[in-house]
Amino acid sequence: MIEKRFPDPPLYPTDFGQHALSLQYQSWFDDKVGPSVRAALFAETIVDQRYIAAMFSEGQSGPMRLLYRAMFPAVARLIGNGYKIGDEERMERARQRTREGLDFIVTNAGPNGYLLGDTFTVADLSAAAILAVTANPPNSTMTRPEPRPPLSLAWAERWAGHDGVAWILEMYARHRGKMPT
Repeated sequence: MIEKRFPDPPLYPTDFGQHALSLQYQSWFDDKVGPSVRAALFAETIVDQRYIAAMFSEGQSGPMRLLYRAMFPAVARLIGNGYKIGDEERMERARQRTREGLDFIVTNAGPNGYLLGDTFTVADLSAAAILAVTANPPNSTMTRPEPRPPLSLAWAERWAGHDGVAWILEMYARHRGKMPT
């Protein structure tokens, strides 16, 4: 677990109320926002199959990248079926839930930028990691390779002006760079 590898500062608040709230925030982002963000992203970008296959296989050997590309049409169908991407009403709800996640950050971040208290907690980690696909933070495993195709750029543009995206980029700048690889 990450808290064993990086115990200081602790990801879980010691205050009982804040601890419980951090778990509640984490659960909401993991269980409600995350699936919606992924569904919305895939619904809008899945047609760029070569790019997505290249993105998922980045860092792999040449033969492994070819395997990803060969398998991706079947995987794309499975993803599409799993998220019910053809259901436009459902995809609109997924985009709305994505916006709710970004709005939640803006509404709940305190003066120091954190969702709970004065330090980075599991609530911040969950929110930033799950919504990172709206922000494309630089120098992270979430950074999408360049050049990005038009649909990937349109996805990023959809969220670019949202203050929640600025918060995500700030959290990555503050905390991701400090973690050893």
